[in-house]
Amino acid sequence: RKHCAQCQNNAFTKRSGVITSPNYPKPYPKLSTCSYTIRVEDGFMIILEFVETFNVESHVETVFSLFFHHSLRHLLHLPQIEYGPFCGQNVPPKIETGSNIVDITFTTDISGDHTGWKISYTTTVVNCGQPEDIDNGTVTYITGPEVTTYKAEIQYECESTFYTMKASNNGKGRHYSLEPALQMLKTICGIQTRTTLERIIGGKTAKLGQFPWQVMLIAEDGIGGGGALLYDNWVLTAAHVVISQIDPSTLTIKMGFLNKNSVHYQQAWAEEIFVHEGYIDGASYNNDIALIKLKHKVPLNANITPICLPRKEERFHVKTDDMGTVAGWGRTEKRRLSPHLLYVELVVIDNRKCKEAFAKLPAGKSLLVTENMLCAGEEEGGKDSCQGDSGGPLTFLDNLTKKWFVGGIVSWGVDCGVAGQYGVYTKVINYISWIENTIMKNS
Repeated sequence: RKHCAQCQNNAFTKRSGVITSPNYPKPYPKLSTCSYTIRVEDGFMIILEFVETFNVESHVETVFSLFFHHSLRHLLHLPQIEYGPFCGQNVPPKIETGSNIVDITFTTDISGDHTGWKISYTTTVVNCGQPEDIDNGTVTYITGPEVTTYKAEIQYECESTFYTMKASNNGKGRHYSLEPALQMLKTICGIQTRTTLERIIGGKTAKLGQFPWQVMLIAEDGIGGGGALLYDNWVLTAAHVVISQIDPSTLTIKMGFLNKNSVHYQQAWAEEIFVHEGYIDGASYNNDIALIKLKHKVPLNANITPICLPRKEERFHVKTDDMGTVAGWGRTEKRRLSPHLLYVELVVIDNRKCKEAFAKLPAGKSLLVTENMLCAGEEEGGKDSCQGDSGGPLTFLDNLTKKWFVGGIVSWGVDCGVAGQYGVYTKVINYISWIENTIMKNS
């Protein structure tokens, strides 16, 4: 039979107080179950300190435990945190619970005489800590200078118009510092700061701001190619451009310029190169796609902004007769590498028609057109990408958002700008999961 001991459901709501085992400092009653709850206002943290003596029997049926409820854990329906069980005669250490709710349970058995315990509790205002620093953003203290206590308000702002705020649920650019993960800056993509396009074979000279996502790559063997900036620290390119790159740090990466001889450009360095696991060098150009993670984020401006990735909606699925634009420093109709960034508009060709065109040519590794590829060019020839353009983006305008997205990656062809032949591009939408997973796992 259990003794009642008058210790069930004791509630404490003041910001400080003392709690003891029944009859303390005399021996506590046998066969009792006691429960205590400390509950103070939100924004306060309970601190527990065992004082004077501590004497609880070390037996499996004598249990003394503390349970802390964190408001955030409650919100997310996560289990409470348990401390204990405590027993013996060593006074437990001071505990800063990090919570405004503490439950105490004390269960005794029939053996021994022990004096129990005494707890003095106090509270302090929760300090949420300094807000997280974010790249390309500033933080302002709204409540007061350097005030980071509970319900103190701060505000993040973007330093540049080329970034935008991912807002919390209230849609505002401010939040409590208790929840720093709710706010992040994200890059604005697919925006041309100069929008006039004229109609690099058959191409026109690009102007600053027309292709701010264009990246020049020069491998350690001296072979050049292109790429497209994603976000502010990734580059999308073709696998065959970087497959021989043994040391990522020796890959030259430039952006934000037009003329190869210019001394005004943004240089970046590769931290790691990710080639699609399905690409087999020397076999075919299937899965000709790669990602380069940059060591540092590049500063975005009018001449450097990322390209958008295609989304799942139907309008991002490139179709026959869609008009795309490709740019690069590759070979021109004069068979010389262009010192200046050139661009050309190309029509997407039906894949069956493209396959038939290559089937008429001598067999070789370049002639297999798969469902992971798309073709673009002009039936009469004269407009095409060429050697040196490899890895660059074939971009399309989303008429709904007026933003540009990358639909293809310059991959391969036989001759450049020849009638009845077309340039072949990696179909980017087939690799969105691979791109997103690679970036997520390595960010």
